Amino acid sequence: KYGSDALRFTLARGANPGVDVPIGEEWVQGSRNFTNKLWNATRFALMNGATVEGPLPPAERLSATDRWVLSRLGEVTAQADALYDDYQFAKLSDLLFHFAWDEVFDWYV
Repeated sequence: KYGSDALRFTLARGANPGVDVPIGEEWVQGSRNFTNKLWNATRFALMNGATVEGPLPPAERLSATDRWVLSRLGEVTAQADALYDDYQFAKLSDLLFHFAWDEVFDWYV
């Protein structure tokens, strides 16, 4: 009904060690909305010429917005690595969700 990616993300969001969290249908719907938004943003970027080829250009050739999102990506990556190493999958999912939705989708894309 909602797709396997939505279910996987829902399970990751609810993965708090030692805590039983009831997962309702609204959680799965929210995860489906997120995975759809991720898919649509990726498709939009690719349709508008986004490519990944080699290293990034020097910072002085990037726009201020590009530098900002790359800076935030570095911060989020460091936080995500620490959460992953500590098996904090629910917090990791929340971090990635809010970075993608609130910063990348709402401001950058």
